[in-house]
Amino acid sequence: MHAETAYLFRHALLRDAAYQLQLPGDRARLHALAFEIIESLHGGRAPAAPPIDDLDGLPAPHGTDSVAAELAQHAGLAAEPDFARWLALRDHYLRRRAALCERAQGREAVEAWQGLGQSLEGQERAAAMARAGYAQWRVGALKEAEAMLTSAQACPECVTSPRVRMLCLLGLVNVLKDSGQASRAEETCNQALAMARSMKDAARECGLLATLAMIYRQTGRVELAEQTMQRGLALARQGGMADNEGTLLGNLAILHGETGRLEEAVAEMRRVLELARKAGDRRMQCIAWGNLANFMRAREQPEEAQAASLKALAIARELGDRRNEAIALRNLGSICAECRQFDDAENYCLRALAILRDIGDRRGEGIALTTASLVYLHTRQPQRALDTVEQALVIHRGTGNRRFEGSALCHEALVRVALGQFDAAREKWRLGSNLLVTVGDSVFLDRVTSQMRESCREADIAPLDD
Repeated sequence: MHAETAYLFRHALLRDAAYQLQLPGDRARLHALAFEIIESLHGGRAPAAPPIDDLDGLPAPHGTDSVAAELAQHAGLAAEPDFARWLALRDHYLRRRAALCERAQGREAVEAWQGLGQSLEGQERAAAMARAGYAQWRVGALKEAEAMLTSAQACPECVTSPRVRMLCLLGLVNVLKDSGQASRAEETCNQALAMARSMKDAARECGLLATLAMIYRQTGRVELAEQTMQRGLALARQGGMADNEGTLLGNLAILHGETGRLEEAVAEMRRVLELARKAGDRRMQCIAWGNLANFMRAREQPEEAQAASLKALAIARELGDRRNEAIALRNLGSICAECRQFDDAENYCLRALAILRDIGDRRGEGIALTTASLVYLHTRQPQRALDTVEQALVIHRGTGNRRFEGSALCHEALVRVALGQFDAAREKWRLGSNLLVTVGDSVFLDRVTSQMRESCREADIAPLDD
């Protein structure tokens, strides 16, 4: 007879009632027994996880990895007779679980680091708070991430520990960048870079160069962005740092895609996907598929673009990564709009907007509003399109997103053509196209120029750039 079938409870309340019938001391002994049996069946005691303030360290694989949460729970409830021993074992498996699930199961990582932090003190508590904030950034919970990282940074232990201070800076620079606070992000990134160099931490310097290059790209400093990426790539390859190579190569691919070097961009992003698969980095795979979708759109391959976006969406949902889920939905909205599937396009855009507003991603919200305005224009709702693109422009300017400010201005020009406001349309086109030239986005400018010429033909006016 198997206990799992002989003693299967039909309702959770019955199970809980049976549990409460056990005396506290008996329950603790049963939890201790369960811990010992489960651990022995999975290869015995797992080795210790790396220190909490080691952001890149991963525990060596072990048979208990799949049951680490269960072991931590049993250890926490097996408090008798040796209280200190069982709490140490609980923390041992909580640390492993948090570090292991950070890459593949972001939402669980947040919970694990927060749970662990509650049982720690001093420097380790501050580090766990910073790790929880970093994990929140990875799943797109930007408001919560900034609050937790700011709180961790205020801890006295953060001031006295360079490694904990670096953890906080790393998390904050990514949160500030992704929430559109470009000036603060650049300042924080340069602080972290100075620290990394003083600590002679080449891997951290390499990663921060990737982040700084992204900030330059987002704010229209294309040449400086490419130079910074190339410096980082050389450092990564020299040190054999595959993770950093993948991040920098992905950023370089995006830059090449935006500046019309699509074949280079596709080859580089496929290499990123290969590196991410080898490393088992699901989040990086998600991002790579999303970027490949954008390149396929630029190559006018909508079916391939849609397939890549759906792969990105599936991985984002698997990870609980709401920000990348919203990006995938927004990209699907753009693809559907270009294929004139306007009902689907609007649905995708609205779903993306709901997530982006919920997580506090202002930069992403502005981009999604720009896409939505184009959908409303194509469905002959020009006033709604104008209201939406004006909202987007406020956000783009507030977040320093010059590339999408240029895109939105060009979209506004198309909307004003539809409204018969031809002089205003020419002025918006002049401003938007000049901005796109400044930031080097020739691919989008070519695409929107074709749309502009078609709109002008329908309105029986000369092209806006004549």
